[in-house]
Amino acid sequence: MKHLVGNDMHKLIIGFSLCLILLGCTQENEVHEDVVWHLNPTKAQRMDVSQMVDSIFLVPLETNDSCLIKKVRGLQYKYGKFYLNNALNDIQVYDKSGNFLYGTASHIGSGPNDYVSAMSFHILDSISFELCDPVSLKVRNYMHPYGFGKTWNFSESVLPVIQYERLNEDTCVFADTDELKFYSISKNEIIKKAGEEREVQFGKVSWALHREEGYLYYSDIYPSNELYVLNEELEKDLVLLLDFGKYNFSLTDLPEDFSPSYYYSYMEEHTEYAYPFQKYISNNRYIAFFQFEKKLYVAYKSGQYGETLLFKNEPFARPQLMIPHQVQEGKIYYASEPAYLPYVVDTTLMSREDIDRMKHIDEMDNPIIVVYNLR
Repeated sequence: MKHLVGNDMHKLIIGFSLCLILLGCTQENEVHEDVVWHLNPTKAQRMDVSQMVDSIFLVPLETNDSCLIKKVRGLQYKYGKFYLNNALNDIQVYDKSGNFLYGTASHIGSGPNDYVSAMSFHILDSISFELCDPVSLKVRNYMHPYGFGKTWNFSESVLPVIQYERLNEDTCVFADTDELKFYSISKNEIIKKAGEEREVQFGKVSWALHREEGYLYYSDIYPSNELYVLNEELEKDLVLLLDFGKYNFSLTDLPEDFSPSYYYSYMEEHTEYAYPFQKYISNNRYIAFFQFEKKLYVAYKSGQYGETLLFKNEPFARPQLMIPHQVQEGKIYYASEPAYLPYVVDTTLMSREDIDRMKHIDEMDNPIIVVYNLR
């Protein structure tokens, strides 16, 4: 059975009125039980990657002066290549074995063919991608080996921007900490907004948008239990709702004098709540990462009605499963710093070749992409 975001999901949505839920709402909204995933974090067991993962393999990224990586701020695997956002400065492309192919760093500057920032990118085809530069209010098309070509400007009304994606040929989506802005390229204007402004800037999620199997998923930046799919009607279809029962966190529980700069401390002090991070539906597999009792938890099930597995990462335990940089086609991708690699792999699930490769990795090398094949 295809997972819920396929044709069955769309039939389901037509068959009933699906109400959008925000945890801060005080009204009771009806949500179809098929999208609800009930989780009890107190039932979690110590991390056992082998119950979720069939095998693990490594892709060490080439290290040289042309492609030194400061911080991985985005990672995608497509067309047999890895596309990596390096510290919001440049987009680097590697082949499937981790060999560096090309990057955009040489174009950083203020010239007509340059860019200032690389907040986000969208892959167009096997040789080109779009780079979103909110500092100069531009989206630029990069085509290898020719460099930057077609460019279009967007208005200041979309600022601030934390992520950019395409919904279709003419409509793109800008996300910030408060809302989504659907933008028409041909009209050069925002044609719709989704979301609401909040006085409390509370959040710990890196990215709101991710693409999987042709669907564009969205989850609020805040500790949000909801996962949506954006449709062609510029609406958010609710496809997953995490329910932690009495451990649910609500923005309405915050004190009136809550300081936005205090949110990290709040999460550390109020360990009685489950704070959701990334949520994924991939090849009929459901994955959710959340914080509870100061630890990172992982929920997993295969199929909409499959058995739920709950695990927690213990400090300094091996192996651990961290919040991934990408989940796609039944695989989890995580770019690990060399020094941390022994903590995120289970050698019993790896080939002898990869185990030997770990012995030759230097702490000064670029990150190693760990690929987990899900069961």
